[in-house]
Amino acid sequence: MIAARDYIDTINILRDKKSFSFREIAAWFNERGVPLDNNDVYRAYMGDMDADNKAALEHYKKEIDPED
Repeated sequence: MIAARDYIDTINILRDKKSFSFREIAAWFNERGVPLDNNDVYRAYMGDMDADNKAALEHYKKEIDPED
């Protein structure tokens, strides 16, 4: 079974360095034969984030859309 967390390094690069949305990241993986959806990508990305960054995002939680 494929897990998005197995690709966390690539997800982080696409999100943080290339400014891809979670949907764009999922599409990028699907084009390459890796069946992930935007929710898988979002959960992996958030799960990999350190506690300090998570706390900072809590302030803006209403503005964060997992489908972005």
